[in-house]
Amino acid sequence: MPIPNYFALEYLLSMEDHQDLNPNDIKLPDPNQGLAALKTNAALTTPDIESLSSIWGETLAAFQQLWPTLDSARKAMVLEQMASMSKESLHLSYEEIALISLKTEQGLGRKWAIDILETSEDVRAIPALVSALNSDAHPSTRAAAAKKLYTFLELAEDGLITDRNLDLIEASLIDAANSDESVEVRSAAVASLGPINTTEVENVIRDSALNQNVSLQAAAVLAMGRSYDIERWQDYVQDSFEHVAPLVRQNAALAAGMFADENLAADLAELLFDEEDEVLANTIWALGEIGGRVARRKLMEFQTIHEGDETFEDAIEDALAMMDLGEGSGDIFSI
Repeated sequence: MPIPNYFALEYLLSMEDHQDLNPNDIKLPDPNQGLAALKTNAALTTPDIESLSSIWGETLAAFQQLWPTLDSARKAMVLEQMASMSKESLHLSYEEIALISLKTEQGLGRKWAIDILETSEDVRAIPALVSALNSDAHPSTRAAAAKKLYTFLELAEDGLITDRNLDLIEASLIDAANSDESVEVRSAAVASLGPINTTEVENVIRDSALNQNVSLQAAAVLAMGRSYDIERWQDYVQDSFEHVAPLVRQNAALAAGMFADENLAADLAELLFDEEDEVLANTIWALGEIGGRVARRKLMEFQTIHEGDETFEDAIEDALAMMDLGEGSGDIFSI
C-alpha cells in the first residue's frame, strides 16, 4: 500500500523548479476538498480534480461510498476531466477511480474510465472490460473496451495473464468481431485479436480482410502486424501498400514495421510519396523499425527532399536513431 510520503515526493517532482523546494514545505492537495466538491451541484475546479489524484485508504473508501449516489451525467463529466488532466500532467493518477467506475458506470462514463486506464496494465480491469464489451449499450464504449483488451493480450505473450482471463478475452473479442451490430466495435475487436494464434482467429482476420467495409479491412491488416506472423501475412500486407483507402495503407505500414523484415523496405518506401500525412508518418516509423541499407537510404533521400520542412523532421531523426541502435521496438503505442 502506498504511503503519504510517496505522494508528497510525486507531487514535488511534478512541480517546476523543484530542485530548490523542500518536501516539508509543500502543501499537498487535500482529498477532502474533492470529496466535498462532488457533493455539490457545482462543476469541479482544477484543484478539486487534482486533490482526488492517487487517493487511497480511507479517502478511497469514502469516494467509493459517495460515487454511486451521484448523477450519471455528473460522474461522466468528472471522469472526462480526470482523463484530460491525467494526460496533460503525468503525475496525476486516477486509476483506482477508473477501476471503480469501469464496474459501476455505463456508456459515456465507462468510456472515460477506459480512457483513464489507457496505459494501465492492471489485470483487475479485465472482467469489467469484458463485461463492457459484451453488454454496454453504447457502441463507442464497447469499441473502447475491445481496443483496451489488446493491452492484456500483449501481456499474455509474456505469461502475465492467467489462462482463465486469456480465454475470457479471446471469447469476448471473437464474439464481438463476428456479431456486434457496430462496425466500429467489430473493427476494434478484430485489431485486438492479432496476438492470438488460433485457426478461429485467423479465419476472423481473413473474413474481415475480404469484407467490403474499409474499417474492417484496415483492422485486419493491423491484426496481421500484431500477430508478427510474417510467413502467413506478408503477401497481404505488401499488397495493401497500394490499397485505395488511406487507413488501410496506414495500417499496412504499421504492420510492416512490426514484421521488421528488410525484404519489405523497398516496396514500403514507395509510401514515402503518399499524399496522406498519417501514411507518411507510419511509413517513416516502420522504415526505422526495419532498418538496413535500403531503409536508411530511402529515409535519407526523403530527408534531403524535404529539408527545411519541420512536419516530419523529428520522426525522421527518431527513425534514423532507431537504425543506429541496430534494433526496433516491434510495436507502436499510438495507432
